[in-house]
Amino acid sequence: MDRIDILWAREQIKETKAKYFRFTDLRRTEDFLAQFTEDLVWTWLAEDNVTPLARFNSRQEFADYLESIKEKRLNGFSVHHGHTVEIDVIDEDNATAIWSMQDYLRVPGDKNFIGYGHYHEEYRRVGERWLISRCTLTRLHVDQLEGENALGT
Repeated sequence: MDRIDILWAREQIKETKAKYFRFTDLRRTEDFLAQFTEDLVWTWLAEDNVTPLARFNSRQEFADYLESIKEKRLNGFSVHHGHTVEIDVIDEDNATAIWSMQDYLRVPGDKNFIGYGHYHEEYRRVGERWLISRCTLTRLHVDQLEGENALGT
């Protein structure tokens, strides 16, 4: 790949992640799920970065989980921010990225926190789109807000 192709791939990957953030916060579940490959592996780790809080081994499994918490999601709100990103375009169809992140979640009776950490991701080009094929969310710190403990610990 030449430099222009690499830059174009990086821009497309950034756009995919921007859609991830926007669609999850707007509760546009179908559009959110369209940012992932069908064979997605998505893992959310506790603040110790060892203990899995959730793990999904396909886009459908992730969709089923989101459906199971639909009422909670619709009654709350979230704001996800991706900050600096390190993207390594491996070849014309594969890339990795590490995104600094902050998320703010308020779900009555459940999640009430501000979290800080990183998304460690793998991307794969499917047709003309770069999609997230693997995502692991790690935490540096979580500020619990009033209400129940958000992470179930």
